[in-house]
Amino acid sequence: YRPEFWWFEIYECFRRLSFTGMLVVFEPGSPPQLCFSMILALLSSLMYEHNQPFEKTEENTLAQISSVSIFLTLLAGILITLKEHLDEEYNEKLGALLVIINTLVFAMVGASILFKPIFKLITKFNEKHVHDAPLKGMGPDVAYSVALFIDHFKRLAESDTNEAGWKPLDVK
Repeated sequence: YRPEFWWFEIYECFRRLSFTGMLVVFEPGSPPQLCFSMILALLSSLMYEHNQPFEKTEENTLAQISSVSIFLTLLAGILITLKEHLDEEYNEKLGALLVIINTLVFAMVGASILFKPIFKLITKFNEKHVHDAPLKGMGPDVAYSVALFIDHFKRLAESDTNEAGWKPLDVK
């Protein structure tokens, strides 16, 4: 958690206790129990969205998606309790939707793990630089001559960082 959200673990314990302990006052599997659970899941999702308590953006996003997944699963639970009003084809589609919703959380974690290094590399390439060293940037004479361009590129590729002189800019 970010330092200013030191208290969020207390909220998290209360949230988990609410999903388990407070629901015993309702009949198991009843629509009121499912509705109360949906309200808790919605409030939880709003709490994560409003506060963004985690240091990493990916963790905040994962917490929000998990809360929405719980909400949608409970919504499907309410629809299943109405099964006498639904046909068999609808129940199959609802089952497939539940699998997709709950798999989305795992897909999010997998995508985060896979794409994080790629985004880091792209960010590194997008940094602005200044060139201030013996091998200066190309002048007009080099830019219009293929032979001079190739020679300049070879010297630049073979140079070390001090000789090439690429330094990050402090752009604010």
